[in-house]
Amino acid sequence: MTNQSVFMTLQSLLSNAVTTRRERNGWYIFVTVMKNTLLATATLALSALLYSAIGSQAQTAKPAPPEFRMTYTLTDGSAEWDAEKRRRIIEAMDGAVTLYNQMGEFDKKARVSYNVGTPTADGNYNGSIRFGGQIGKRTALHELGHVLGVGTHPKWQSFIKEGKWTGTYALAQLRAFDGPDAVLHADRQHFWPYGLNFDKESSPENDRRHVLMVAAFRRDLQIINGQRGDAP
Repeated sequence: MTNQSVFMTLQSLLSNAVTTRRERNGWYIFVTVMKNTLLATATLALSALLYSAIGSQAQTAKPAPPEFRMTYTLTDGSAEWDAEKRRRIIEAMDGAVTLYNQMGEFDKKARVSYNVGTPTADGNYNGSIRFGGQIGKRTALHELGHVLGVGTHPKWQSFIKEGKWTGTYALAQLRAFDGPDAVLHADRQHFWPYGLNFDKESSPENDRRHVLMVAAFRRDLQIINGQRGDAP
């Protein structure tokens, strides 16, 4: 049975019941007052199948072993940067890289520079990150996403149809967070929700979800590099 058919069948059954939905540790628990015992049994069985279908493709946090840890270096000449800018960049990168390594396996080395002419910041799949007008942990997390393939991998746009991401793993990860009807939006450079595209999107939980989304995108893009599981 496909995920879509499970969703449709469950929705049909629940139309005859009074239902509330509660989130617990990223999973949605259906609390239902059923009209008869048979309907209750069928719904519980389908709910278990639904959670299994989503959970088998969504990742959970697991720290990276040393051989698969993300690292970064400052480019040559960093000693000549403005001292305060350098301090903030190091603080931002330390925090972002630590979170990525706590949440998964990202075998990547970033090279970080500061350029006064860069309006905000940018990241490239080749590992380069340039900070300019924006410096902070949220910005570092976002740019590391680009370094890891978000909007920069050659296959990125092939997964986007009518402004929506179609890859199996990233969509499953989002729906593990937000429920079976969640829509994953993407364009040629970014994704949302949980893309950390603006400072107001950042929070401890959203930062965590961002990293897990990036890991799921990499699985869709068939970038293994130490990550658990096989690419589709």
